Amino acid sequence: MDRVAETTLTSIGIVLHILYMLMILLIKAVLPLFLSSILIFLLPFYLLLYNNWDGFNDGVEHIANSLLVMGMIITILSLIAVFIIAKKPKFASAILFFTTLIALFNMNWISGLLWLISAIMLLSRKPKDIKKRQYALQQEKQQTIDRLQ
Repeated sequence: MDRVAETTLTSIGIVLHILYMLMILLIKAVLPLFLSSILIFLLPFYLLLYNNWDGFNDGVEHIANSLLVMGMIITILSLIAVFIIAKKPKFASAILFFTTLIALFNMNWISGLLWLISAIMLLSRKPKDIKKRQYALQQEKQQTIDRLQ
């Protein structure tokens, strides 16, 4: 069965998530430049509180790195879900629920919402058995022909 809507929603979520990761990389690259420009104003206050300016930079770097690692895991899991949607929709739905939870912790709510909608759609749709339907149509057609004769 074609599950175009679920595949489309999941793919849009993946693209948005990749854009989110690129934004984090950009912030990670630009933030030290920005912090060095305001260092003159913040340094006395921060040194009074913590006695270590490098700790702040390390904390920002650690947060950005953890968001990127979680982002890569989410992207890989959602790509796996896209490839198995047609074959195993229930398993793909479970993967999408899991990626939704991780995406919410990763502050990527838009992609998480798209993956959640896709997972719910995968669980709620019943698979159509085309062979049974074709057989029923053939039987109905044969009964109609028999009645007319």
